[in-house]
Amino acid sequence: MTQTTDFGIRPVSPADHPAVLALSPQLTIGAAPWRGPDRIAAAARNWIEAALASAGQDGHAVLVAVLDGQVAGVISLAEREHFTGEVDAYISELAVGRGYEGRGAGRALLAAADRWAAGRGLARITLDTGAANHRAQRLYARNGFVPEDIRLSKPIGTGLETGQDQSRRG
Repeated sequence: MTQTTDFGIRPVSPADHPAVLALSPQLTIGAAPWRGPDRIAAAARNWIEAALASAGQDGHAVLVAVLDGQVAGVISLAEREHFTGEVDAYISELAVGRGYEGRGAGRALLAAADRWAAGRGLARITLDTGAANHRAQRLYARNGFVPEDIRLSKPIGTGLETGQDQSRRG
């Protein structure tokens, strides 16, 4: 059984920015390997930088989980319109430092996201995660998230662009 710790949750401060930026590699876990690790790492850092820049804007929040004065994790939230026209709370980033995994930081950040969304009168929270990020998917499932959409990808030139079903070839 993993150790559960009580994390303090608070809005991010400018002093937290270096520690939050250091969490960006955690956002690369489970990303599709064909997208290129350098590009994925750069995108993850950009996501964190954009989240920090939006902190404090209406309809946005960046919260950190803190333990013993150290940033253990971060969650970035924004109001986002679903294609149906409903406005949801959207978790754009959730990252927990390696030394804090399995200790309740992610759960505490998700609970804070629930409170933030409820306080804004929103009915749903959505997020995206890597298809191979099984640990995150288990965390989300334990916290009430269910699959809603699935994005599929295929490389061009696999023979399927002509309509041939290669699964029937033998």
